[in-house]
Amino acid sequence: MTTTRNQLLPTPDGQFYLQTRYLDIPAAAQHATYWIDRALYTTRQGRAQFDLSAVHDGMEPARFEALMVRILERGEERAARTPLSPPTPLPTSTAFHRTEAGGLKSSYTEEFSPELKRSVRAASKHRCAHCGMPNQGVYLNTPWNRQTRQKDAVRIQVQGVLHVAHYGSNPDNLEGLSALCSRCHNELDWGHQRGGKLLTQSLYGTLGHTELQRWLDDARALTERAQSPLGALQPGGADLVTAVVLRGSKGVPAAPESIVRVIPRAAVHAAADLRAVWNAALDRLRIRGHVEPGGTTLTRPLSLPDDQAEANQQARIQAIRARRP
Repeated sequence: MTTTRNQLLPTPDGQFYLQTRYLDIPAAAQHATYWIDRALYTTRQGRAQFDLSAVHDGMEPARFEALMVRILERGEERAARTPLSPPTPLPTSTAFHRTEAGGLKSSYTEEFSPELKRSVRAASKHRCAHCGMPNQGVYLNTPWNRQTRQKDAVRIQVQGVLHVAHYGSNPDNLEGLSALCSRCHNELDWGHQRGGKLLTQSLYGTLGHTELQRWLDDARALTERAQSPLGALQPGGADLVTAVVLRGSKGVPAAPESIVRVIPRAAVHAAADLRAVWNAALDRLRIRGHVEPGGTTLTRPLSLPDDQAEANQQARIQAIRARRP
């Protein structure tokens, strides 16, 4: 089959980038002309805009990296990436199952097949439907270091196969599928991914009060600009908000309307919609193991004092390391 520049192509070293990964600078410098061209293609810039006279395969890695960063930074400035609008469907799907690590994983239907994914990517011409990032496109990323609690140095990433994203992170909804790069997909699913990660931390006693409060502040800011506040939070965020409500009920039966106390903007939703989100979130919390079967009581504290959560985290890290061969 004939491929185009937009489809997934092998790099000069014969690799296919199926997953998004950091670019190995010393290895990539051995094929500098390919990666410089890839950076220009990704950002839709021309060779005449840069001094490329010193570019050659096997060039010094530091000079190669500096030039790549300059190209990508200028591309970012030109593109002026606009934030993704949070999705609007209510998080009422329960098509999930619990992972071995205690997280929640989507239970996709058989219709969500490789053929369907390929057709969605082809419809977007193998570029991200939001920012235009192509397969094997390169971009800058500043990863967050959970151990140091701050951002690491800027690194160059290579986009693998474009993700096919479900509208609102509802795995049983095949309407509105879109091809997205890793960066846009993570941005779109912030409420779902981040909320779910904090709930998994809670299972291990490694979620501190401060980290939970920081997420609540961010969630309220997100919902303030969303047409559908609970839709913007998606399943993972709605689950965490529901857990916060259950934690504060103090033995009094909690009601769906209590969500408004945690997320004030949720007041725009009809009572029936609040109840639908509430019931679905309870079911997902039971799947996660946070709520006892058939009940509305948390099985463990949602968050702990910061020093205790940090001690639990370090103990868990040491236990994981001890199990490694």
